[in-house]
Amino acid sequence: MSDLKINPKSPGSFVRCVSGLFINKNQPHGLSPKELTVVACILSLTTGGVVITKELKEQVSNQLNQKYQVTVNYVNKFKKKGIITKEDKLHPIFFKKKITIEYGA
Repeated sequence: MSDLKINPKSPGSFVRCVSGLFINKNQPHGLSPKELTVVACILSLTTGGVVITKELKEQVSNQLNQKYQVTVNYVNKFKKKGIITKEDKLHPIFFKKKITIEYGA
């Protein structure tokens, strides 16, 4: 079987590609389409290692045209799902330049 290379062209498509990593027994459905959009927005506004601050949450709220409290609720949900770490940063997987997935190896 030959290798397949996927080159996402936007933060949203990249987040969709790696979102399967957050499916587990406790969250069998993974991320909803709206959650994917919020994560992609956070990703587009940050660089690796940036703490998610109140200012960043306000930027996300403005970009997505939603209330600040809605963004706070998503961030809290992402912490429970492991998308945002205990240090209030996006999971390091979102800042990798190359990810190799081997199935059945």
